[in-house]
Amino acid sequence: MLSAMASYNNVLSDGVWTGIHDLVSEGDFMSLDGVSASEMPLEWVRGEPSDKGDHENCVKLADSGQVADVRCINRYPYFCRKENASMIVNKDCHTTADGYQYNARTGSCYKFHPVAQPWHRAARICHAEGGHLAIVNSQIESEQLREIYEKYPPHTLSGADFDYVAFIGVWKWNDDRGNWMTIYGKYYRSSNSKKRLKGHLAIVNSQIESEQLREIYEKYPPHTLSGADFDCVAFIGVWKWNDDRGNWMTIYGQTLEEAGFAVWGENQPNNNGGKQTCCSIERDGTLNDAQPAINLAFFCEITP
Repeated sequence: MLSAMASYNNVLSDGVWTGIHDLVSEGDFMSLDGVSASEMPLEWVRGEPSDKGDHENCVKLADSGQVADVRCINRYPYFCRKENASMIVNKDCHTTADGYQYNARTGSCYKFHPVAQPWHRAARICHAEGGHLAIVNSQIESEQLREIYEKYPPHTLSGADFDYVAFIGVWKWNDDRGNWMTIYGKYYRSSNSKKRLKGHLAIVNSQIESEQLREIYEKYPPHTLSGADFDCVAFIGVWKWNDDRGNWMTIYGQTLEEAGFAVWGENQPNNNGGKQTCCSIERDGTLNDAQPAINLAFFCEITP
């Protein structure tokens, strides 16, 4: 793990979470699978565990290889581990996540999660499993989801505020006036309409594309813009997965690095005001975080 941390030294300098805690019995640290810390080859940071304020019940690993107890509400990067023997690859669905079943009628794999979550967290869980919240593309697919749902009567659900509905991958584009769209940025229309719009907010996939948008932007000096709260930035198709802790992703679910361009402006992103969850492009072609509720010019992109 330390060698892996070394390759991410710029983001892991404060340490990473471990699966060690004393939440069950104060002072008796153990792993998530019940192994006592006394049986692990751990080296504590000098003066640790300290349990400052009687609230330090979780353990982080520093880049020095030493561990320390910290508050469980702190935020650190983390590694996930899965035993190789338990990694069963679902060849039909190309995932190691349990529970996905292939359906020949739609050509897709589905998994129902009976443990209820908020929409954005549900979307992240699906993404972590290599999928996405289901998108109903036809009457056949609607029937398929209905059949799966029938297998989970209300008493089998956990924590649901309502037991007769389940989240799918469609949302209103972040305001009351927005259109209903899929998580892939396509307008969501009634099932009897097969017309799809091919455009989306622009995604910067390379330095060349950044230069292209900059050149277009130069043709529109501030006085030519109408209704913009700021005339130095324009919206593009990137956003933070709708919370303060999320990763910056394109509307197609890619990280900036996967998309091919992650060059931020000076001191950006800064989350000014604590609500900057959408991304914009500055006039010099670099990225800037912005509040979704403000009015900005924007770039649209169509890939023929």
